[in-house]
This record gives sequence, structure tokens and C-alpha cells, in this order.
Amino acid sequence: MAKYGEGDRVVLHPNVTGQHGEYEGRIGVVLNIEADVLHHHLGGVAQYRVQVENENPVVAISVSEKELKRARRDVSSS
Repeated sequence: MAKYGEGDRVVLHPNVTGQHGEYEGRIGVVLNIEADVLHHHLGGVAQYRVQVENENPVVAISVSEKELKRARRDVSSS
């Protein structure tokens, strides 16, 4: 099953795949699960659509579960 759910705040570590490196260490919010681990083609890793916080216009990126870590509730957007 997917590790994160809709609305979860996460820290982005997209350098795992080399894509979206400019968002490394930023906070994002999970919009939805694009592919769960039970039927995902990357060997059991869930895929998520994540909105990067404090971006204008809004930026939403697709990342794998390996590229996310749960954000602490007291994380500041400094």
C-alpha cells in the first residue's frame, strides 16, 4: 500500500531520478496517488502527484515514493 495519502505534507528529494532537482528539500502536499504499489511497474514503488508549496503559478510534479520523506509539522518555509 501507498505510504502517503492525499493532503500529507512531504519533503521533496527528487534527485533520486534526476528530475525536478530544483525542488530538492522543498515542502510539498500530496494531491493524489497516481499508482499504488500493488500495480506499479517500477517494482512496487508508489507514484504520487505532489504540489510544491509557495510556487506561483502552482507547480505539481510526479514523484515516486523513494523521492519523498514525511515533513515535520513544524517545518518552516524559510
